[in-house]
Amino acid sequence: MSFSSFSFLLFLPVVALGYEGARRFFGARVAQAWLLVASLFFYALPRPAHLPLLVGSILFNWALAKRMGAQDDPARRKNWLRLGLVANVLFLASFKYVDFFLGQIGSAAGIHLPTPHWDFPLGISFFTLTQVMYLVDCYQGLNGPISLFDHATVVSFFPYVSSGPLVREKEIADQLTSARPAGSRTEMASKGLFLFTQGLAKKVVFADSFGAVADAGFAAVASLSCVEAWVFSLAYTMQIYFDFSGYSDMAVGAAWILGFDIPQNFKAPYISKSISEFWQRWHISLSNFITSYLYMPIVRSMGRATLATSAPAGPAAWHERGA
Repeated sequence: MSFSSFSFLLFLPVVALGYEGARRFFGARVAQAWLLVASLFFYALPRPAHLPLLVGSILFNWALAKRMGAQDDPARRKNWLRLGLVANVLFLASFKYVDFFLGQIGSAAGIHLPTPHWDFPLGISFFTLTQVMYLVDCYQGLNGPISLFDHATVVSFFPYVSSGPLVREKEIADQLTSARPAGSRTEMASKGLFLFTQGLAKKVVFADSFGAVADAGFAAVASLSCVEAWVFSLAYTMQIYFDFSGYSDMAVGAAWILGFDIPQNFKAPYISKSISEFWQRWHISLSNFITSYLYMPIVRSMGRATLATSAPAGPAAWHERGA
């Protein structure tokens, strides 16, 4: 279900009203159950066959984190972490790269190797990397394993399960039972509605319009003049920009409507003054993931740096809006 589809424009207010009503009259846990069911429905609607992959990934990583948390021996904890990292990487790579590598191997060997041609599951990169972060945080002792109910709700949360951003589980899990004043929730929902509408306009008005121009150019590449090639290339650049910016706004806006604060993932990258600044503004959560969970472990192995000192700022620090 695309954020810009008519069905989602019906789905979001129904879920938001149901969540607020359940929270007010039946309590936070009933509201959370409603949110979990809605998120699983959102994920399963386009491809019901992909839902078991999401559920299986959730169950595996939750059980692994719980097992790791029960270990006092650092060596065993590290072995459980290694198992989780390898399993998640293989799970992700099997859908993204198996066809490519089998095709390349067959081409190099001059033989035809059958490829599985699996459908690419919705949001597999996001929910897999989110759980990799969770496993590493549990291993580092930055947080303990959370309940299966909380873990499933956080991982499958529909505003980001399909298009990001990547989130640290504890930051979202803490919001499941936190009580915000009624006025604060109303203000947050109003801001969320505005931000979602802004993102929808970016996607439907700008990204789709530039996309139509870019598609026309790609359909006639051989006959384009130099000027036309530049025009169509710029149209494609703007399509990508407004598409990502729009979806990022809609994700944060939808979460705010529900009363959840999630990280900003896009902040006017084209005003960057350097490549490093660009990647601090484009796909912010992925840049933070690479810094905290790939780069910093290498630095940590050479000195005294820890993940705790390199943890990215909380979501509230990322909500200074750009373009």
